[in-house]
Amino acid sequence: MFISVLICTYNRSSELERAINSLFSSPNLDQPDWELVVVDNGSSDSTPAVCQLFADRFPEKFRSIVESRSGKSNALNTGLAVLKGDVIALTDDDVLVDPGFVAGIRETFSLNNADAAQGRVFLDLEIPAPAWFGKECAALLSERNYGEQIIDWNENLSGCNMILRRAAIQQAGGFSPEIGAGAAGFMEDSEFSTRVRKNGSKLIYAPKISVRHQIKRPSLTRAGFLDRYFRWGRSSAFLTPLPAPLWRFGIFTAKQCLFLYSRSAFNSLRGRPVEAFKARCAALHAYGYFYQHYRFARKREAPFR
Repeated sequence: MFISVLICTYNRSSELERAINSLFSSPNLDQPDWELVVVDNGSSDSTPAVCQLFADRFPEKFRSIVESRSGKSNALNTGLAVLKGDVIALTDDDVLVDPGFVAGIRETFSLNNADAAQGRVFLDLEIPAPAWFGKECAALLSERNYGEQIIDWNENLSGCNMILRRAAIQQAGGFSPEIGAGAAGFMEDSEFSTRVRKNGSKLIYAPKISVRHQIKRPSLTRAGFLDRYFRWGRSSAFLTPLPAPLWRFGIFTAKQCLFLYSRSAFNSLRGRPVEAFKARCAALHAYGYFYQHYRFARKREAPFR
């Protein structure tokens, strides 16, 4: 079994260097038959120098390529086209992988007939979690921690630690450039894993394939989360049609947002910050969904199904 690890990056040279260093720890380096490929999505910082550093140190295990078209999905597709692995692990430039990461992949896919796996994801927050930070916020930051046992996985895969056999990727096709970072903002991994599941692939949760997602202070602000939910709503619009004419759905969305903001205010007064913020986030998600369908109606983008 040959394992390929893929990281796509854009202007995060310091985070990328930490991520690669975590992968190139001694226990991982002791494992045979694996590679890391980094796709630089047109960075203007010192990312090329970081890639050259590792190419010089680990020429047999490290490669980097450049994808000038913006958007994470474009970078992912470019990377997938050059990987050598029978099993392919997708992770991000802001994670630290476990010293047993490569061994965990090899063991999981040697002993199980799964086509794809959701690896375990812990969150490392730069600051203490705010009072309004609930489990939904943690999930949006890709926390996936469901214990020590392998279980069937019935949810979508998270792009910061998703592992698939090459055959499952080829059957599903590539990632959709219309969504994801650099485009609408979210769900390139969810939309892709939905296609994987529709093809009959078996998905599992694999706790021995573990990473720690590094969450910096700017990602733990109210404004940052509200923007995430808005972009999540926009991305969702690419996948599902409107259930009613645009004007009628616009009225429904306005009423829905009014209700959610009222619910948020009520929970704030009752001293329930998590529930209050959850309602605000739901309102921004609903508005993002409507806004993107408005853009479809104005022919600014085209949906896909």
